[in-house]
Amino acid sequence: MGRKGTKRLIVIGLDGATFDVIDPYVRDAALPNTGAMIRSGVRGRLTSSIPPVTGPSWVSFMTGKNPGRHGIFDFVRARKDDVGRYPVNFRHIKSKTIWSIVSEAGLRVGAVNMPLTYPPPEINGFMITGLLTPGETDGISYPRDLMEEIREKVGPYTIDVWWQYYGEAGVERFLDALILCTEQRIRTIDYLMKNKEWDLFVPVFIGTDRIQHFLWRYIHPENPSALSARERGFVSRIRDYYNLVDDWMGRVVEDWGDEANIIVISDHGFGPLTGKVYVNWWLYRKGYLGLHHGKRGLHLLLRNGILELKKKLRRIDRFNLRKFLRLSTGRGGRMGAYDFLKAIDWSRTTAYSASNTEQGIYINLRGREPRGIVSESEYEGVRDRIIEDLKTLRHPEDGGPLVSHIYRREDIYRGPFLNEAPDIVFFLRDGELLADVQLKGRLFEEAGWTSGWGTHRMDGVFIGYGPDMRKGVSVEGINITDIAPTVLRLLGLPIPREMDGRVIEEAIEKNFLEAHRPVYTDDSGPVDDSGADGVLSQEEEKEVEKRLKGLGYL
Repeated sequence: MGRKGTKRLIVIGLDGATFDVIDPYVRDAALPNTGAMIRSGVRGRLTSSIPPVTGPSWVSFMTGKNPGRHGIFDFVRARKDDVGRYPVNFRHIKSKTIWSIVSEAGLRVGAVNMPLTYPPPEINGFMITGLLTPGETDGISYPRDLMEEIREKVGPYTIDVWWQYYGEAGVERFLDALILCTEQRIRTIDYLMKNKEWDLFVPVFIGTDRIQHFLWRYIHPENPSALSARERGFVSRIRDYYNLVDDWMGRVVEDWGDEANIIVISDHGFGPLTGKVYVNWWLYRKGYLGLHHGKRGLHLLLRNGILELKKKLRRIDRFNLRKFLRLSTGRGGRMGAYDFLKAIDWSRTTAYSASNTEQGIYINLRGREPRGIVSESEYEGVRDRIIEDLKTLRHPEDGGPLVSHIYRREDIYRGPFLNEAPDIVFFLRDGELLADVQLKGRLFEEAGWTSGWGTHRMDGVFIGYGPDMRKGVSVEGINITDIAPTVLRLLGLPIPREMDGRVIEEAIEKNFLEAHRPVYTDDSGPVDDSGADGVLSQEEEKEVEKRLKGLGYL
């Protein structure tokens, strides 16, 4: 029971969920429980962070703030005095989260598989970490012995399924592994909900995102009759996954619907992916990025070419011819995610892109960048020229503009950590194409099995259901930052004034709003993250990078 007689609250995270997938399934009666919650509750499109990236978006949910206030712009961050990048962790979040706010108010919190919660904070409750966790054994839960209890009482537990490691030939194995992972997650969640005390419970399912990245074209195929028997099997198994989660949501409503409010959210939406644009190669061709013309630059481009050939051979190679390429690429052919940075001549570079998921460009600013050459007086001129040049980018097939939105960082972020954001953020046809940082020696590449067929969009989902939620209404103009203050209002707790989000009052029953007037409190200021850089060892950083590669993010 929450404060002042308020009810418990369950916030279900469906990573990457979109009404573009949910609504057709609801119309076909394939998601009866989700459909019933929508008809008897509240629905709305939930705007993500910009760009719509899992890490910063879920942190915006946890804090109620934009990245300029909480300090997380991507899965990775710049190394001090170095051009390299390394994975972020929970301690890099520079703002209080709902876990600490609710705990300090004396209520109990539970969370399962929330991205970017490793290492788990000490809270008044329990937590199992999610994406960006380096392993699946030590230190992934709070209390620390919780995972031992789960394995003893429930069985095995898997954090994630890395779809990039399966490929076209392994679709069936991927779907089997994902459904098994989800069944394990459901058993764990059910055990915790029934055997632990909680006022706020937040479980997250990642399969929606993984399926949509890998198999978007098979979720609602445009021409089902043109599919092979094997592909029709994909369609059926994908539906099995959504049915599995929908069945569980129905049981949650049955078991808890009278004593708890239920909110369903996603960190971002989804849509088709048609290709990639190699942004650093474009910057090189436009004269903004310099490359070493010696052995380092040549070796990197050669390795890229060999690895591309190996990918193609992997699909058709019945005679294992690719084994003859092994010595040429070194270490089994695996490239580090940031090896491309070694080929850049920083003395001739005025701008570069560092991460696929940031969809941004950094000016090589003197005094900020480790090897910066652009002066403060030159900064705006360089940025303006890059923006104008981005507008000239054209699709190689239809000749139309590639860039649909361009933002200066101060247009979309605000707060004390604005200086850590990319200087320019841009969208390629509203997300239909992605900017890739690797130096591939070409500008454009069509989507395929290695890139996946889907990627993130701005509009996620919001569904509200329960005793204190309105019935049969739609809400508009809501943002991922609005969820934290709404959670606190529903629990009867004070809301920090510096949260960027607002309470979604139009989703809540009038009687509740009148009986539980909002209370606001001063923000405690930025959280000290001085100990965050020592959390992961070099081996753990490599493991996190490997996992991000397996999801197509590096």
